[in-house]
Amino acid sequence: MTIRNATMADSEAIRAIRNAAIRDSTAIWTTEELDTSEGAAWLKPAVDRGTALVAELDGMVVGFAVVHTVSPYSGYRRTVENSVYLSDAARGHGLGTALLSGVVEKSREIGDRTMISLIEANNAASIGMNLKSGFHRAGFIPRAGEKFGQVFDLVIMCQELN
Repeated sequence: MTIRNATMADSEAIRAIRNAAIRDSTAIWTTEELDTSEGAAWLKPAVDRGTALVAELDGMVVGFAVVHTVSPYSGYRRTVENSVYLSDAARGHGLGTALLSGVVEKSREIGDRTMISLIEANNAASIGMNLKSGFHRAGFIPRAGEKFGQVFDLVIMCQELN
C-alpha cells in the first residue's frame, strides 16, 4: 500500500469512491452523485493547496483524503474540514487513519489552524479513526441531516493544528 499526494489525474478514481459513498452510505448527506467535471471541480482546491492524498494498492486508488476550507469567508481561511473515504476492499486495514494523519500533517505544514470532521453520529468507525488521529468531540447537533428517509444526528470533532 502506498500513500501519496493526489493529482488531478486521480480525479476519476476519487470520484468513483466518493459516488459509491453517496449511493451506498449515510456518510455523505446527499443523493446527488458528481459527474466528471463536478468531481474534478470538487477535488481541484485540495490538490492546489496540497491537502489531498490517495492510497494505492497495486497501482489502483483505493482511498483518499482531502481537506477543504470550511467557508469562503476570509476569517475562516485557516479552519478546514477533512473528508476520508475508502473503497469497500480497503476498509479495516488502518488506511483511513493513515490518510487522515497524512492530511493533518499537510494542513499543519501550510499553516491551517483548526481541522474539523462532521460525522453521522452512528458512524463508530469514523469517530474512532478521528480519535486515533488526535481529534476530540467538539459538538453534537441532533437531527441535523437526512438521507434515505431517515433523520441523523451529527457529531462534530476537531483538532487544533497550530
